Amino acid sequence: MADCSTQAAGTCLFNLRANQPALTDLEYSCTLYDNNCSPISDTEDVCNPGTALDSTLPYTVDVKSRSNTGNAIAANIAYGAGTYSRDNSGFTTDDCSNGLDGCSDLYLQFPY
Repeated sequence: MADCSTQAAGTCLFNLRANQPALTDLEYSCTLYDNNCSPISDTEDVCNPGTALDSTLPYTVDVKSRSNTGNAIAANIAYGAGTYSRDNSGFTTDDCSNGLDGCSDLYLQFPY
């Protein structure tokens, strides 16, 4: 969790990781964190549109879309009555690459 930072109370983080080990296909995983960067869901090793993340939150977080093109990792999620993306929510990104293995992280904020 390279770039998770503490958030205000009432805020959670959706983490999308795009990982591409050398000479293999791009893989996506996702996890939810509370405002203190503690995991509140299991990590979904395959995070595709339609993935539903169960957690300690009152509602399920649904992945609507995700992408990683030109080092611009992005996601659109639904929680409760709202949808959240880089366009309407606070976010941070991080390059977590190591040697020939490519990796990008997105931390998307959403209220609960």
